[in-house]
Amino acid sequence: MVELSIFNPELKVAAKTQFTLGANEFRQFNVLHEIGMDDVYNARIEVRVLSGDGKIAAYGSVVDMLTQDPTYVPAQRSQ
Repeated sequence: MVELSIFNPELKVAAKTQFTLGANEFRQFNVLHEIGMDDVYNARIEVRVLSGDGKIAAYGSVVDMLTQDPTYVPAQRSQ
C-alpha cells in the first residue's frame, strides 16, 4: 500500500490518497489536476510505503502551458 500526500503551502491540511502497486508496476498521475489544484504554486508531494516490504521511486514532471517545454523534477529523499 502506497500513500500519496499533496501539501499546498497555503493550507494546513494535506490531501491524501492511497493505492496498491504490484511488483515493478509503474503508475503515472496528473496529481494536481486530479484533485483540483491546477493553479497551486510550490506544492509539495510526498510518497511513502505504508505496508509491504517493497520500495518506491517517484519523480515529477511539469509542462509549461505556453511553450509546452517539459521539465523533469527529481525526487528528494526525506531524512
